[in-house]
Amino acid sequence: MILLSARAGEESRVEGLQAGADDYLVKPFTARELLARVGAHLTMARIRRDAAERERELRRALERAHSELKVKVRDRTSELQRAEEDLRALSARLLQTQDEERRHIARELHDSAGQTLALLGMHLALIARKAENTLPEVSRETKNAAELLQQLKKEIRTTSYLLHPPLLDEIGLSSAVDWYIEGLKERSGLDIRFLIANDFGRVPRNTELVIFRLIQESLTNIHRHSGATKASICVARSNGLVSVEVTDNGKGMPREKLLEVQSGGHGVGLRGMRERVRQFRGEMRIESDSSGTRILVTLPLPKAEEQRTHLHRGE
Repeated sequence: MILLSARAGEESRVEGLQAGADDYLVKPFTARELLARVGAHLTMARIRRDAAERERELRRALERAHSELKVKVRDRTSELQRAEEDLRALSARLLQTQDEERRHIARELHDSAGQTLALLGMHLALIARKAENTLPEVSRETKNAAELLQQLKKEIRTTSYLLHPPLLDEIGLSSAVDWYIEGLKERSGLDIRFLIANDFGRVPRNTELVIFRLIQESLTNIHRHSGATKASICVARSNGLVSVEVTDNGKGMPREKLLEVQSGGHGVGLRGMRERVRQFRGEMRIESDSSGTRILVTLPLPKAEEQRTHLHRGE
């Protein structure tokens, strides 16, 4: 709409445009000027329509791209989640296989090898007695061999128990850890303190095994790498969680190594610990400075197991 008027001046022009006109043309004007104004407005209208259409097309294209990207991200996320679940399942099977193989080897060492060595010891003792009067030197060497055999039996029994301590299945976590700590004290000279509540009770066998392995690996690292003279282990349960805290007074880790450890790298032993904890939906935190190192692990207990414990305690 072009408003044609004899009223000139800025106020009249503003008033006409405010009334809704697309343009304001003051008399006198020529037909050529009017046609030029109309042509210009038609051209601007086409440009605006084209621009609006392109904007709508661009918006639709962006919306389609956004929708497709969301679908791709969702599909990719699902693929990654499935891959992670498959990896976790595979890792769980590997750890289970490893534990079963340890249990099998421990049983073979304790039963088969132990019986063979016991029989060999009996034969050596018999030879020593028969040769005692007629061949005293043979008798003496045979007794020395029997003593070495007893030492070998002790070392094989220790190796068997380290692979899979029978006390863990028969009595529980506290006795198995006590046995392991006493042996490590003799071998390493470490001053180790173990704290666990008298009413801690039993937890599922797999949970007890992973706690024992965590303590075993932590103390092994302390003995081999920390330069510590003292270590402390505290195991507790509360609100459906089992916590395991292992500390030492060693030299600690350099900052670069600590950052690498905290990010999940460095060392087969630590990675194995993290994987065991992850299989149980737990958390592991490692802190270290010049005063020593602290490892804190929390593991959730199955709800049914925690309810049985509360009933047993009368809570």
